[in-house]
Amino acid sequence: MIVNNKGEHARHIGVYLEPGANVLSEKDATKFTKVYEDPRLQHLTNDIEVVKENEEDSSSSAFTSLNAKQAIELVKSTSDLALLEQFRKEETEGDGRKTVLEAIDARVEVLSNPVIEEAPAAEEQE
Repeated sequence: MIVNNKGEHARHIGVYLEPGANVLSEKDATKFTKVYEDPRLQHLTNDIEVVKENEEDSSSSAFTSLNAKQAIELVKSTSDLALLEQFRKEETEGDGRKTVLEAIDARVEVLSNPVIEEAPAAEEQE
């Protein structure tokens, strides 16, 4: 299961979810689903989107079964370099969609080389 935490903060919704994409094991997906589907806890899941459910057919990965637009949106919200590398591996073993691979490369570049803005120099006071 792939879950996208669209919020700015980590959430604990049955399992710990970092902001951005989170790939859940079957065990964690079960825990998450119990909380996610509980109507009393809907206020906790406003910023959480289930991108891809676990499927019986495990011949393809959840990431590569997304359409290109969904995959690119997920990549753009992902801040975990290891997860991006997993997405790249799955993509190159699958169809190798050029636009998705370019999005992964761009996101890795942004995360690997962050722009550091210098604080403006304090003006001298007289």
